[in-house]
Amino acid sequence: MSVARFSFPAFEGRFNLADIEAIRTVDDLNEALGSIARLFGFREYCIHDDLQPAPGWAQPSRIVSSLPEAFHTGIDSIHADGRDDFLQHVWRGNIPAFWSLDTVRAKSDAAVAAALLAHFAHYDISCGINIPQMNKVGRLRVLSFSGHRDAMQPDKIEALNYIAILLLKRFDEIADEVGSSGQDSINPMELKFLQAYANGMEADMLAQKFSLSASTVSFILESVRRKLHADTLPHAVAEAIRRGVID
Repeated sequence: MSVARFSFPAFEGRFNLADIEAIRTVDDLNEALGSIARLFGFREYCIHDDLQPAPGWAQPSRIVSSLPEAFHTGIDSIHADGRDDFLQHVWRGNIPAFWSLDTVRAKSDAAVAAALLAHFAHYDISCGINIPQMNKVGRLRVLSFSGHRDAMQPDKIEALNYIAILLLKRFDEIADEVGSSGQDSINPMELKFLQAYANGMEADMLAQKFSLSASTVSFILESVRRKLHADTLPHAVAEAIRRGVID
């Protein structure tokens, strides 16, 4: 499916719902997200999945992302206690939140701020926006865009928020289709990928090995995590080993 197919003329009063309905796979979703990022002046995108704004929460899963796995693991290592205060701010407000490097510099923990500034500079990112939405089972997801641009005007934030609502709804539908097709049983491909992950292969490495996008690989891993009723992928690995379905 061509990226050009996803035009999203949101500012001309002609938003095309067919663009959303045309999304059938994770790769389609990636193409649509890339097109939307460019339309709104961003470069990267990510869906943070299954967020739980409660004491003791761990870093959220990232199923769909244009950023490499190393970017996310780097963020996780900076927030070593598992707490990203900006995401918590998004959860509490439950409204889109735009951030810039000034937002990062204003953090109360100077060491964390310095580490984040260096990390974002390494990946050439100077701003972003996080858009939270509650899914039908009461779990919070955040669609994030990042890159370089000036602060967003309210009308553009409103337009992007509207598109995010529709995209995350379609994401849920795709996830339901994947889950129902397996009827909660773990299929051989999911086991193969989970075993490889347990052996130390990250999504980027699995994508290269099996000629798939990293986001598709992450989606498969997250599907098996849900089927194992695990909170995290390491938890899924432990549960699968306990059940004897992987080594």
